[in-house]
Amino acid sequence: LVGVEWKRKGVDIALDIVAKLNENSLAGYHYTLTIVGLDKPSDFTQSDVIFKGRLDKNDPAELSSLQAEYEQADLFLLPTQAEVAGIVFAEAAMYALPVFTYNTGGVSQYVLNGKTGYALPTSANSTD
Repeated sequence: LVGVEWKRKGVDIALDIVAKLNENSLAGYHYTLTIVGLDKPSDFTQSDVIFKGRLDKNDPAELSSLQAEYEQADLFLLPTQAEVAGIVFAEAAMYALPVFTYNTGGVSQYVLNGKTGYALPTSANSTD
């Protein structure tokens, strides 16, 4: 997940998704959510989440760190609650990452259901 606004980017939904995946994991798989753009809250206790903080694309070292996160990812999760045009969807596509998000605003112009990922209806929840 890449975003700097906890509520609008759906971080709570993403946290619930990774928790549910790990609760119901088959064959011992363990899922980890990496969040770029936000710092770890001081009272945060969920162990399957890594916070990378804000990364400045104009700083070569931080850009390299962001690129490494995309390269190591298996998918891109952004359950955004409101989005006009998310450049992060284009970034995820550069790394051939399937995207899971909500169909809000202009998201469906970036995420093609069944081809580049899935843009779920805004009524969908973390179980969906």
